[in-house]
Amino acid sequence: MWMIKLLVAVQLLALALAGGSSIAIGHYQHALLSSHNSYRKKLSGDGVRSLVWDDGLSSAAGTWSLTCDYKEYDKYFGQNMYYDSEKDDLKGLVKTAVKKWNDEAEAIINPKGSCKGDCDKAQMLWDNTTSFGCSIRQCPTLNLGNGKVINEPTFLVCLYWPRLPEDTKKIYEPGKPCSKCPEDTKCVNDLCLSEELSKRLRTPPEYHRRFLRNKATLDARRLRRQLAGAGSMTDTEEYYMKSAHNTLRRRTNKQELKWSPYLSRWANYVIRCDEEYPGPRSAYTNFGKLFTSDRDKDQAAYHLVFQWGNEGYDVTRELETGCRTPNDRDTCNHNTNIMADDIENLGCAALDCLNFKQLTCIYK
Repeated sequence: MWMIKLLVAVQLLALALAGGSSIAIGHYQHALLSSHNSYRKKLSGDGVRSLVWDDGLSSAAGTWSLTCDYKEYDKYFGQNMYYDSEKDDLKGLVKTAVKKWNDEAEAIINPKGSCKGDCDKAQMLWDNTTSFGCSIRQCPTLNLGNGKVINEPTFLVCLYWPRLPEDTKKIYEPGKPCSKCPEDTKCVNDLCLSEELSKRLRTPPEYHRRFLRNKATLDARRLRRQLAGAGSMTDTEEYYMKSAHNTLRRRTNKQELKWSPYLSRWANYVIRCDEEYPGPRSAYTNFGKLFTSDRDKDQAAYHLVFQWGNEGYDVTRELETGCRTPNDRDTCNHNTNIMADDIENLGCAALDCLNFKQLTCIYK
């Protein structure tokens, strides 16, 4: 047994080293927030939102940075990335990176607030961007593409939500700051701040402390998930999951749900063995644990969904695993999330966690 444990520890260490070492982003969160919002404030737009930090996006950025590959992440998030040989003054690196991104954005925006050419670079200044999250990693080598690599750089990745639509050319509307703030916001420092969003920093402080103590192990798990696709569900599991959910919804004449690769990706980004980490703020999330044998593992999630259905509509009962509603606006159980009237899609991920399997399902 001790030999098996030793081999597992060696494998985890090797995986952690392959993706370099992560930097505790909490130390640089304020610098990232203040510098982003400082540049947005200078636009003097009539309804520019104040960005808030999103730990879900920070987690996704951390997964991306594990590859140490300087390339576009995917089409679902806005994104910026930066690398430098600096290893000591990381707050200076953060400010330099955000200034570079701002300069690139300003270069393609005219005085009327419209962009020209590749407007993706204007994501951090788009007035409708609401949240972002970042990750910092020190990579052994960073792949720049075309056979080029750089040794031992510091790699900064930021993801933004929502992504700037491809056909959008208007980045902001010039005018008196805060004169046209959205209804769910109020004017703070000449930017439109959503108090609801600002209150919902999802990762509790104790998790940050736990992260600092166990970052090597967590990095190894993330890298292992990414390389092996361990969070992704098989076609058979997807079939059973969709069938179970729609069987429950048909009982009350609810619209059937469609399987969403997008929500499945989100679930895969945030699923963890030791933390119930939700999907986008605008979505519902259910968490579950599966204790199965190899014989029934494909149908285990199917049976779990029916257990969720047995919870009925009593949201006061104590749950073994959690659930979340959009912006945490309501108390929930797993069944009330599944039966929500305003959802059309679902996506799930399942992650092997030694003696159990973690399940995360997102609905939108």
